[in-house]
Amino acid sequence: MTEIALALAMGFFAIMVLTMVSMGAGQPESAEKAKSVVAADLMANAATAPSEATTELGADDQVVIYYKDSFFSPDMKPVDIAGLAPEGRVILAVPPNLPLSQAIDIRGRFNRKDLVVSTLDQRWMKALEQAPQVMLSPNSQHKEDAK
Repeated sequence: MTEIALALAMGFFAIMVLTMVSMGAGQPESAEKAKSVVAADLMANAATAPSEATTELGADDQVVIYYKDSFFSPDMKPVDIAGLAPEGRVILAVPPNLPLSQAIDIRGRFNRKDLVVSTLDQRWMKALEQAPQVMLSPNSQHKEDAK
């Protein structure tokens, strides 16, 4: 009878050790490591996964591009935001590396309820960098003069 009790105790002990090892396996050693793993995973997903949210442009919608402290139309001509038509939505496209506080400030310049904020993709960024009228926008000239 003693041998049976000892064998059962050893069996339960072995199952307990295996359970503890399997539950602890694969978990990061610290909270910081866990955060970095989650952040890296999110960044990888954001970089590879296309955005599911798309907005169809209506006939009255107006696209405004913000780049280098200036506003431009899709054909890269300067735009006066005060002169935008009151009907339709305004789709404001900003650079992806724009700080959130600055994006909120820019959004506040538009006194509209129907404003959609989006980010520019790499094709738009490349086109804006190469466009001569964007390089010579009025606001960028004032900044160069101040330097």
